[in-house]
Amino acid sequence: MRISRYLGRRCVRILQYSAVAGALFLFLPLLWRSSSGGDEKVHSAKVIPDKVIPDMPGAYVAEDSKKENVVAVDAGPVDYKKNDNIGGAPVGEIAKAEEAKSAKYRKLPKKDWHDYPAMEADKERKGKGEQGTPVALPSDPDTQKLQDQMYRVNGFDALASDQIAVDRSVKDVRHPECRKMKYIEKLPTVTVIFPFHNEHNSTLLRSVYSVINRSPPDVLREVILVDDASTKDFLKAPLEEFLKKAGLADRVKVVRTKKREGLIRARQIGAQHATSEIMVFLDAHSEANYNWLPPLIEPIALDYRYSYYSYYFKVLEQK
Repeated sequence: MRISRYLGRRCVRILQYSAVAGALFLFLPLLWRSSSGGDEKVHSAKVIPDKVIPDMPGAYVAEDSKKENVVAVDAGPVDYKKNDNIGGAPVGEIAKAEEAKSAKYRKLPKKDWHDYPAMEADKERKGKGEQGTPVALPSDPDTQKLQDQMYRVNGFDALASDQIAVDRSVKDVRHPECRKMKYIEKLPTVTVIFPFHNEHNSTLLRSVYSVINRSPPDVLREVILVDDASTKDFLKAPLEEFLKKAGLADRVKVVRTKKREGLIRARQIGAQHATSEIMVFLDAHSEANYNWLPPLIEPIALDYRYSYYSYYFKVLEQK
């Protein structure tokens, strides 16, 4: 059956021309590229020896570091006479000063940062959720209904969270070899920033306690809570009152936005209030494990051009 019986002959002709033009648009660039002989430059990578930064795996740097969209990490010292831009690092006096700081950190000896007395005390704790043990809730219909309602609002089992101490102990889930690692004896100061909007109160406080209790006090300078226009009552004046009564107001700041800003702008607002050398951004429903901060900060101290996001997490499912 001919299409022209249903469509006008002019419409059929237009469709045919459009199909030919589309085919030429798709295939001509491919034919031109194959005939060009492959003149595009291929940027390879070379390995920098481990000895550049002690106890660090070999880093990789793109040979053409000036090319746009090339992600490059150079673990060695900067030659400011030969390089205008290495790995996206700034140049000039600021870069020289930061490189000088990194050079001093590289000369420092290593030490064990574990707080063993606190870890031993955690082993003696008993109660719901201690050492990461599960929490069993009553199976009556009212409890199950409330549990389901709170789960839908928060995206996790908030009712079970309310049964657990906000400063609970956690299970050490690290690889055994990670527990033997040592890091440079002096680290830059850190500000931990928690942006949140209508976060559940017990998980927010547990996040704060876990960071404070498992971070070296001379490294963790402050914790900043950025309230992105929350509407829950507890997250307003009662939150600040709780921090005062718990003796945390001197280390935990609450910054509030006037309107809903979103995650990225909330992080930026928190960064504007930070007073430390390094900022770490975390979700407001996360818990830090033992000795979490030194391995995160040391690479940045050894090379100021490091800026990365490293996140290991375990999802707690409702059962």
